[in-house]
Amino acid sequence: MDWLRRFIDGSYMPHGHCLAWQPDLLFMHVGSDILIALAYFSIPATLTILALKRPDLNFNRFFILFSLFIFGCGTSHIIGTINIWNGYYYIEGMVKALTAAVSVLTAFAVWPMVPKLLNVPSFEALEKANNELKQEVAKRKAAEQALSEMNKSLEAKVKRRTKDLEQSNKALKEFVHVASHDLKAPLRGINNYAQFLQEDFAENIPDEGKEYLAGIKDLAARMGRLLQSLLDYARVDSNTRDLQPANLKEIMQRAAKRFHGEPHVTITLPETSGEIYCHPIQLTAVFANIFDNAIKYNDKEEKKIDVDAELVDGFWHINISDNGIGIDNKHLLNIFDFFQRLHGQNEYGGGSGAGLAIVKKIVEQAKGNISVVSQLGEGSCFAIKLPAMLPGQHLEQPGPQQKQVETPFSFNGNPALT
Repeated sequence: MDWLRRFIDGSYMPHGHCLAWQPDLLFMHVGSDILIALAYFSIPATLTILALKRPDLNFNRFFILFSLFIFGCGTSHIIGTINIWNGYYYIEGMVKALTAAVSVLTAFAVWPMVPKLLNVPSFEALEKANNELKQEVAKRKAAEQALSEMNKSLEAKVKRRTKDLEQSNKALKEFVHVASHDLKAPLRGINNYAQFLQEDFAENIPDEGKEYLAGIKDLAARMGRLLQSLLDYARVDSNTRDLQPANLKEIMQRAAKRFHGEPHVTITLPETSGEIYCHPIQLTAVFANIFDNAIKYNDKEEKKIDVDAELVDGFWHINISDNGIGIDNKHLLNIFDFFQRLHGQNEYGGGSGAGLAIVKKIVEQAKGNISVVSQLGEGSCFAIKLPAMLPGQHLEQPGPQQKQVETPFSFNGNPALT
């Protein structure tokens, strides 16, 4: 307690006695101390505002130590002013001791700050970087402008090319239709004349001539199938706007119904039922063609076709498997090419080789895709992916007018629908 009394004891000789209480000297010391203290107190306030406004500077510890050091210096000047008339020298000494401790810590904290402060870019460097950034922004804007103009030019070219392609496709369809129609008439004439020769002059025609006539009829029939395949392939595009909701199970049942009379043929359809977005007539033709191929290219006594359908993420995944002769791996890449046949003209019932090309085009026009995997001698599996109906949509039954415009497809010259 004696120490505390001495600490707050102000009875020591005031500092003014040393100045002989001369007014001018007192005014100079007191005024200077007060001004210095006010200046010192303003510095921590300024540093605090700076730290709050710029938290990104990351000098908070240095700001705190420097503020305490400056505050201690200002406080020592205030105590010095008080001690002009009083003798609180213990308090003044304690303030100086605390200020000394903080000043030493501040001095140690300054040195690690030097590398960081040296790394702070100069105004000239910042201005240079800013100018470079402006130039980079200008270059990017110029590049974006050039890219935008290029995109507009490309879009215009695409529109022109699309229009030209549409006109070309239209002209090609018209040509195919007219050419096939004009060619069918001579073919019918050739076939009829060959038939007349066989019927009316059979007794006068030698065996070799009869073979030639049979060859003429076979070639005419083959040409007829090829022309019909061209018509079918060209007609797919004309039906792209006729996509509509339909019942998948009913479509598969209609396709399978054609083969009900085939002996030793089993077609197993899935119990799954749901809506699918397609052209019903064309999709029925797709299933009918794949079923027909599975039966035709099958040397087993019991011919089996298994169909599986599953709805996944808005798409129908349909797998059609058979136990037929299979397809060699080297033919899997081009099996969907137009007029692509893997066997001779007279093997497995013949055909134009256009069926799977038409199947692929129909599936792709319905925004789907088709692929095949096969094991030679064991069978094949065709995988079809087609978009289903959106949630909340309902099956729309086709009206009488729609039924009238639906045209059955044919594959290899034979109707795919009955």
